[in-house]
Amino acid sequence: MTPQNHPLDSLKTQKKGALQKRQIEPGDELLTKMAMDAKILIPMPVGPGVGGLLQIHKWFRDNGIKYQQGAQSGGGNRALFGVGRDRRYAVQTQTVNHYFLAGPIEMDCTTYVNFMLAIYIQGHIHGAPYDASCKAYGEGSDNHCARDRYGLPLVCRVEGHAPARKQLNFFKTADQIVQATQNSGGRLFVLEVGRVKKRDDEHPAGGVTHMALCLNGKVYECTTHQPRSACIDRSIAEFMANKRDNIIYLFGPR
Repeated sequence: MTPQNHPLDSLKTQKKGALQKRQIEPGDELLTKMAMDAKILIPMPVGPGVGGLLQIHKWFRDNGIKYQQGAQSGGGNRALFGVGRDRRYAVQTQTVNHYFLAGPIEMDCTTYVNFMLAIYIQGHIHGAPYDASCKAYGEGSDNHCARDRYGLPLVCRVEGHAPARKQLNFFKTADQIVQATQNSGGRLFVLEVGRVKKRDDEHPAGGVTHMALCLNGKVYECTTHQPRSACIDRSIAEFMANKRDNIIYLFGPR
């Protein structure tokens, strides 16, 4: 991202009473302070992997990050960018009439998974494969962020017995997911929830309506209807309790 179009630039005219400068570059500490005061700054972990992922999830949870209302039906307008060349922070933007406004930070499931996959894989969001745009994923899309952007393979399972055994590309129960992930300690999976629809052959297939992470038998996600933080962690069984009419695409491990 060039200094001319960095998302922090628009904060220059929003922060009243700040020290006056003729020009502020994206790496300027004053600009970072302004973003922090605007409550749109997220501290980055010291490195990639499980530690970085859990650190960021804890920060979201401890800071009571809310779910952006309307994002679940296509009304999301949040994006996360790296701050210039400074990998200590990420900044959240919300686009209203092409301006970047003050916080607080809000998330949705697709933004959360996209962000956390980059943190797990590279420890920052300052370059590929991370991309702030999530418009191609979620909201019933047939695209898969975990596979198409981050290269995680689709996990299949075998059902039935010979000669009627068949390979399926989706999961339906918590036990099936536990069995598929239980021997991959410390490695990350992605769960993408599909809306069931019937095709001519009566096999279920559907676009993605929700995304979550699965690590060491727990699900990490940003989801609706949470009294405190929208970013929660729970067991696979708890995650699946209200998804009996859905199919689950499982990607990983990484």
